[in-house]
Amino acid sequence: MQALGGLDLVGGDGGAGGVAGASVQVAAAGTNTAPTLGGLPAVVSTTDDTSAAPLAGLSLTDPDVGQTITAQVQVSSAGDGVLANLGGGSYDRVAGRYLVSGPVGAVQAALQGLSFVPTPHLLPYGAARTTGVTVQVSDGAGGAAAAEVQVAASGANTPPFISGAAAGLSTTATLAVQPLAGIRFGDPDAGQATGPP
Repeated sequence: MQALGGLDLVGGDGGAGGVAGASVQVAAAGTNTAPTLGGLPAVVSTTDDTSAAPLAGLSLTDPDVGQTITAQVQVSSAGDGVLANLGGGSYDRVAGRYLVSGPVGAVQAALQGLSFVPTPHLLPYGAARTTGVTVQVSDGAGGAAAAEVQVAASGANTPPFISGAAAGLSTTATLAVQPLAGIRFGDPDAGQATGPP
């Protein structure tokens, strides 16, 4: 509780010499206003070989002076990708959870800078998967807010590879060689078949 000021009351009896006074103190207790989140899109699109910044447009506000904000960012499926460009705080990669706390401005900057890096080659070419990125903030005094952005990733195409072909083999008219004996080929994209073009 903080005293904001006082009122001094003085009264007299009209010149007969009698005077009385009183003082009243006015005190007010600070009330908590919850933090707010804004500026986030519903969906951010990317491919499974390109990172996204789902919280880049985030706006975090708290009108209460001196509040320490704690933020948690949760990836709905840790196998879909990881968070990167961590601005302090702590990150549990297995659980897909990032925690950071501090003044409003510092927490906002840390959240805006986060990037989501999809698991490379997780999807077949042209397939799509949506991963939720949820951010929750609290001010330690009962005020909280939450928002979610969906990261929609589509499978990008990566060219197949071929290696191991022998070069410069020598033979004769009667000696057989196997120029493709050590050949290796494949495609890093999930579910892709490989064969002649």
